[in-house]
Amino acid sequence: LRFQDSGAKGSLRVFFSVGEKTNVEPAAVATYNYSVNFHREFLDYFFELQDWVVSAQSYGGYTGGAMFVMGVFALVLGVGIGAGGVFFVTKRQRISTLAYQVFE
Repeated sequence: LRFQDSGAKGSLRVFFSVGEKTNVEPAAVATYNYSVNFHREFLDYFFELQDWVVSAQSYGGYTGGAMFVMGVFALVLGVGIGAGGVFFVTKRQRISTLAYQVFE
């Protein structure tokens, strides 16, 4: 049994199809999934075996001086971008009014 409609301008399409019930039985689903549980137990066992200790001598992080220099440059760059933006906006406003002054 089928129902079909295209709507008033043909832009809407609706299609319903009703068929007979199939006689195929669904497959049996196991309640215990061994593969998922195996990976979970393996990871639990793996992380229990190892002790996560970081050696202080092998860590090569950034020094306080490097962070200070980066902060100064970030501040200078931010001030430069802000001042440049203000200068650009005010310069553009002066240029836009200049055309009216020339023809007066």
